Amino acid sequence: MLLLEEIVIDISTGVYDKQLADIEAAVKKRQVELRTTRSKSDFGLGQKIRFNNLCGTKYLIGSVGTVVALRRTKIVVMLDKPIGRFSRINSDGACVSPEIVVPTSIVDPA
Repeated sequence: MLLLEEIVIDISTGVYDKQLADIEAAVKKRQVELRTTRSKSDFGLGQKIRFNNLCGTKYLIGSVGTVVALRRTKIVVMLDKPIGRFSRINSDGACVSPEIVVPTSIVDPA
């Protein structure tokens, strides 16, 4: 963990300013690789997730939810803060999230 802290400090203090574009490209490439190779077994019931930038519904990016079920190849989540078409009003008048079936590539562990 110490090495990671040193790298973060070095980046924030400008040690790698000339290599920032290369570092950014490598991080983005690795994120895509990780996200596209995930499976439902990488997630568990009750686990918190966050929608990432591979999500086609742009206003969901950054939203946090909870895994409530596992399907054959996808996971089912409910949003912690329902938004847009992913919100419902229940019989008590409260705003709740419907169950959303999503591929694992569009969410990251929160």
